[in-house]
Amino acid sequence: MDIIDIICDIFLFEFNGKPVWMLIIYVLVMLFPLVIFLRKFKTVSKRITKLRTIIAIPSLLFFLCNCAIAVLFCIGELDPSFEWYSICEAAPFVFFAITFLMYRISLVREHAMEMDIISENSFDLMDTRARNAEKMGKLLDLSKEEEKEEKKDEPELL
Repeated sequence: MDIIDIICDIFLFEFNGKPVWMLIIYVLVMLFPLVIFLRKFKTVSKRITKLRTIIAIPSLLFFLCNCAIAVLFCIGELDPSFEWYSICEAAPFVFFAITFLMYRISLVREHAMEMDIISENSFDLMDTRARNAEKMGKLLDLSKEEEKEEKKDEPELL
């Protein structure tokens, strides 16, 4: 047997009446909401973490629903005679689409928040520099006044 025959056998193999290639697609589709949920734990600013939490909660719920549907398919509880079979079969793809849309919308919001945070940080930096310059200016003014007083104290040599 060559590799092509093995690949064809794998994709033609059926598990509980479902082709394996379809199960592989189901697994990949099911993992996407989990990946979106796990993004929440990446360290970023607090505002972005809050936004990611808002997106992570439905993503986790979708992942758990996908897992429940997968378990029901695997143990044979969902069969074509089931009234909601087609809905349960399509649910992971619907959850994937909803999660993907939520992810894209949140990504746009994240970028906007990042730009807002960067601009706030630059304003804070400019304020800090301005305050430091004022302090340095006051110090320079004091040193100039001291120099003037020293010049007054020195006798003129003419």
